[in-house]
Amino acid sequence: MTDTEGRAIGPSFPCAWLDEALPHLRRPPAPEAVRFKIQNTSGDVAQVVASVDARLVFDRLDLVCGGRWKPRFEELPEALVPPPCDCDGQPLARPPIHVRCRLTCFGLSREDVGDVEDPKAAFSDAIRRATVQFGVGRVLYAMRAPWLRAGDGDGELRRNRKGRLILVERTEAWCRERYGRWLGERGSRLFGEPLEHGDEAGASGVEAGHETNSEQTGPSTKDAPDRPEHDTASTVVPMPERPGSSAA
Repeated sequence: MTDTEGRAIGPSFPCAWLDEALPHLRRPPAPEAVRFKIQNTSGDVAQVVASVDARLVFDRLDLVCGGRWKPRFEELPEALVPPPCDCDGQPLARPPIHVRCRLTCFGLSREDVGDVEDPKAAFSDAIRRATVQFGVGRVLYAMRAPWLRAGDGDGELRRNRKGRLILVERTEAWCRERYGRWLGERGSRLFGEPLEHGDEAGASGVEAGHETNSEQTGPSTKDAPDRPEHDTASTVVPMPERPGSSAA
């Protein structure tokens, strides 16, 4: 049951205790609320992952938990901050800011760390990752991330003036439709029916103007699978050999 703006309502919200809340916290976001970003690039193909913004996280916590949730932010202790280097050991031009969020829901606390360059985005990244510990957005880690090639089709990427692969609205719509099909075939059975919050595709989130490819919550580079999924769509291609690697 939803209100006139599409938000879920009913006698079950907010929940009375954590065990009642957890199944609703982990329910999938509606396709309109899911965003997509390029996570890894190799030549003419790139891996695209799904994510949600902090606004959906706040809406989900408010709806399901009412006033029974509270975040606490703090700087990550220096001893836990990794060296500001890329995967090749080269110094980063702009080291990320590390923010730890301890999220308490119904008296139980869980925490995680946000690590992006922009201060505002670091706080948003931290709370989004902390909510994954309670199930919010966890469904996005269960769906395999496709590798898409450059081209002009619906499920293909474009290149900008600098030659970088980018997502356009047409490709995002294809990804969103694919996510909806996955929910119908498997996701809803595993995580429950989608819980809507009145989202419209393309609506700006609270991080508008502050997001980069590494600043949205969803599977990160270290979370991404080593191999792409084998999809029937012609635009999903096998993972190419990494530069400098040799065949077994």
